[in-house]
Amino acid sequence: MQADLFGSHHRKNHTKTENRPFKCEVKGCGLAFLWKKDLTRHETMHTKKKPFVCKVVVAGSYCEKAFSRHDNLRRHHNSAHPNLPCPSTNGSSQP
Repeated sequence: MQADLFGSHHRKNHTKTENRPFKCEVKGCGLAFLWKKDLTRHETMHTKKKPFVCKVVVAGSYCEKAFSRHDNLRRHHNSAHPNLPCPSTNGSSQP
């Protein structure tokens, strides 16, 4: 029974289909999403803006690595600075 549920979830959420109502309007992209929040998150990769900056001080200077998405900043912090508080996420290194 669980295999059937997983198969249904996978087909609905992880396969390309024309039934995705939120389509990226950038020429040549062609991606579409089931949820508007996913399209909004995706669109940041086309803007080249990176508003999420690592503010951890390492060896007397800021890391300053920048990301287009907050979750990528958090992933960077957890791998690059695992033992330091994350000022960019109010001290938390967890999601």
